[in-house]
Amino acid sequence: MTDGQFRTYCNAIRAHMANQPVEIRMPEIRGSLDNVLIAETDKEQFIFKFGNDATVRKNAKISRIYKTVHKIPVPTITAHADNGLFFEKYPLMQGQTLYQAINNRQITPEQIQQIYREILVEFAKMTRVHPIQLNSNPQFKFHNFAREHTARANNETLANIFMAFAYVANMGKSNDTAIIHSDLSPKNTIITDDGHLAGFVDLDSAVICNKNYAFCAMASWYKNLGFDIKELMDFYEETTGDKLSRSRIQGMVGLNNFGKKMLWQHKQRRK
Repeated sequence: MTDGQFRTYCNAIRAHMANQPVEIRMPEIRGSLDNVLIAETDKEQFIFKFGNDATVRKNAKISRIYKTVHKIPVPTITAHADNGLFFEKYPLMQGQTLYQAINNRQITPEQIQQIYREILVEFAKMTRVHPIQLNSNPQFKFHNFAREHTARANNETLANIFMAFAYVANMGKSNDTAIIHSDLSPKNTIITDDGHLAGFVDLDSAVICNKNYAFCAMASWYKNLGFDIKELMDFYEETTGDKLSRSRIQGMVGLNNFGKKMLWQHKQRRK
């Protein structure tokens, strides 16, 4: 985030929170788009995330559907605009990210495995959120979301390559498609102080997605933490009765990790 962007975002936040003394800071862990700020009053803390109008409104809608209809633990997002800037606002979720807990060695391997089992319970709920909730809008199909996100974070060439991969990876039966959070990573998973799932953030990634690809994206992180993804698939199928394309997921995990590494290395070279 440039100094100019920071000042512009701060001005929008202060205009929105007029007559309230507020301190504004960047989060400890920043996303790839670097578009999130934390605003703190003497009583509350809020997340402000800046983006385009369509995505901000989509995230607010999905937060209501997830939270109210399906009881999936996500923050209540509201959509706002100020002088051509669009942003979502929600209360800061209590707890810390799973990523922070792992990096700070505050959590055992057994606790990590338990948290992933809790994540799978919520993942199963997501697979029941029908794409019609977004009017099956092509803009919010995973391959189009992936292209836009990669173009903003990296460049157009890589965006087109990743879009093609995402399109193929998300092919499959229509009843395997739902509005699923496609990046259930440790950075987007909030946990409680006693090591249980508190909820998920970054609903940009809640898009129309094939469940096997979304499962693969989650399993990629699980594998990188040193665990066997077969455990995840076994638990999911045994507890939900919902069958996965196991060979497809196992094959995509390696490709998904390679793609993420390539995008990360490219971004580091640009800095």
